[in-house]
Amino acid sequence: MKKLKSFNESKLAIAIILGLVLVLAWFALFPPRRHNPELVRRVRSMSIMREIGVGFQVYAADYGQNPPTLGAVIQEYFEDDETFLVNPRDGFSGYHFDPPEVRLDEISKPSELAVLFEVRDDGMVAYDTGLIGYADGRVEYVAEPED
Repeated sequence: MKKLKSFNESKLAIAIILGLVLVLAWFALFPPRRHNPELVRRVRSMSIMREIGVGFQVYAADYGQNPPTLGAVIQEYFEDDETFLVNPRDGFSGYHFDPPEVRLDEISKPSELAVLFEVRDDGMVAYDTGLIGYADGRVEYVAEPED
């Protein structure tokens, strides 16, 4: 009996050691991801821009014309005005709507026409970098060129 008990104890000890080694190896190979606050803010800003893009399309369908301003869409369709006027990303303060010449539903390639841009903290519109919203509601991130 004693041999059987010690054999089971050694199997248990080996299983515990093997389990610990596997856990340590797992964390060495796949370290826990750190929370990236800038990525979270970018995703939140993209979400806001998509919602605004849908608001543009609904406004055009409801009134038969493009919205005159970004504020018109926000006041008409969104309850919390402040959420949609403030950009959560560092270095950016808000959004800018550049209305197209023709109605949104008459644009031949809405996926190629940029209509919504981020506004930097200095008041300049970021037409070529950052988040850009298109007439079809798509939002794309364009990274700043590296020096």
